[in-house]
Amino acid sequence: MEFNIFNQTFSLVQVLNFLGTIAGLFYIYYQFKVSVKLWVWNLIMSFFYIAINLIGGLYALTGLYIYYVLAATYGIYVWTHRKQEDTQKEQPITHIPLKTYFVLMPVIAVLTVSLSFVLKFMNEAHILWADSLTTSLSIVSMWLLAQKYAEQWVFWIVVDVINCVIYYILGPEYYLSSALFGFYAIVAVFGYFYWLKLMKKQDVTPKMSA
Repeated sequence: MEFNIFNQTFSLVQVLNFLGTIAGLFYIYYQFKVSVKLWVWNLIMSFFYIAINLIGGLYALTGLYIYYVLAATYGIYVWTHRKQEDTQKEQPITHIPLKTYFVLMPVIAVLTVSLSFVLKFMNEAHILWADSLTTSLSIVSMWLLAQKYAEQWVFWIVVDVINCVIYYILGPEYYLSSALFGFYAIVAVFGYFYWLKLMKKQDVTPKMSA
């Protein structure tokens, strides 16, 4: 399917990439600003990328964005309803507790290996391990974002760099998405330090849990 816009012909993938990019820019802006609106734009972006990845044959990433839809719904609930029992204030930004890392790493490993077998069965062998790893990391990163852990940005940097490469490999029709994820990676670096700065200004003093 092709569209003629301003005397230029664009494929369906190119149009979806453009719309997904616009939604993605709003998403990353509100994520940076720690606004609940990030989840709304995440929902919108996810629907575009579900279509994009289905067309590109990236079934793990398609499933990932379906997960994003569910995670965004959960995120909206958590960010608008969860209160601190003792202060009744908005959930603060904190560090990932040290013990949580010992759970996250095995979870990522198991998810990556499991997804690789699924993708191999579905004959998606051209970027099997990259697709599996980025999907696993994204699942974990979205949960970390919902918990307002500052280190979620570090996980997103890895995810965005891998996605940038994946979409570049897919060819010219996906270059806009590749550029978007490259931009995400840069913003994520600044986002991490900005969240650390915000964390220091909170009334609740953050601390590293053992």
